[in-house]
Amino acid sequence: MAYFDSRHLPNPSKEYVAWIDVMGIQSVMSRSIQVAANFVFKLHIAALEAMTDGITLYPVMDGVYVTSQDKCSMEKFLRSMYSDLAKIFIEEGKERFLFLIRGAIAYGEIYHGRDIGKKASTTLSSSPEYQSHILLGEPMINAHLGERGAPPFGIFVHPSAMGSDSSVGSDGWWRWFEGVKDIDRDAIGRKCSVYFNWCYENRDDIRYDLDRILVHKGLAELYFAGRLVA
Repeated sequence: MAYFDSRHLPNPSKEYVAWIDVMGIQSVMSRSIQVAANFVFKLHIAALEAMTDGITLYPVMDGVYVTSQDKCSMEKFLRSMYSDLAKIFIEEGKERFLFLIRGAIAYGEIYHGRDIGKKASTTLSSSPEYQSHILLGEPMINAHLGERGAPPFGIFVHPSAMGSDSSVGSDGWWRWFEGVKDIDRDAIGRKCSVYFNWCYENRDDIRYDLDRILVHKGLAELYFAGRLVA
């Protein structure tokens, strides 16, 4: 019987939670599972290679949840992951093999499945590998929904994670590339323009609505122009 007693849960931890995923993966997967696999697995490899102390990863198909109690550790992770994938994006010569990511950060109380004890569930506690893949909490929702407000290759910051951070504009965007020496934001912006022009020309074949192409292209132009909204 599926027995669980939440009265025996430990106290939740307050952490930063990020959600990052590949844009438009459903459309890509319907066209080519091999191409989709390249996009999805490159995202997960970049997440693993960016992982540092204090970071926990929860992969979910075309995306990954990231948790950390420390904001600096989270920002360091995101800069590393985004930098890696941005370099791949810039260097790719064929537009049909380009892929975009975007994400969001939130803050609040979460439960890690790894912390569930026998009193709450003997079944879960006796399956540590399965249990370790479970994450629960409102910041997951806020990060997942907030991702829709992020520009291509951008990061949206939910009000719960904003604090007094002056690097986040009133648009809610954190420009992860600012201060990163080996990242050329202008090059990312130019490649985004190339990509969206290709999407426009192939919009019927790739099932990408014209309105969404124009919106996403405009957001990318604003994000990489370097203009912080006052």
